[in-house]
Amino acid sequence: VTSGNFPVNSNTSAGNAAVGASPNGASQAYGNPGAIAGSAQFDFTDLQVEASGTVRKADSGYSFTQIVVRPNLKIASAEERDRALDLLKRAEKLCLVSRALGTNLKFEPQLEIVKPVSVS
Repeated sequence: VTSGNFPVNSNTSAGNAAVGASPNGASQAYGNPGAIAGSAQFDFTDLQVEASGTVRKADSGYSFTQIVVRPNLKIASAEERDRALDLLKRAEKLCLVSRALGTNLKFEPQLEIVKPVSVS
């Protein structure tokens, strides 16, 4: 096998983005959209991050040729759409994994507007 893909999943649920890191820390590697939202005092409903990478055999072992990061950010208000997209763009620029590995990053963000569920 000279190349392949691997998946990584990270889920974060928070009423306030100040709690934006995933329990296992995986989203920190992808520019941590949750932490970025937290530092910007941005509320979100849910954040799920999926990532995959392509590796190839090189002379000295294996190396990544591309990393694909798919954050899915859920917000409760359409008025926050532009700000949410700006924060996702910031997360893309700060992606620690692609910078550390010196590889191409394909960033495929999704933004959903969902009504908050009230607990009675």
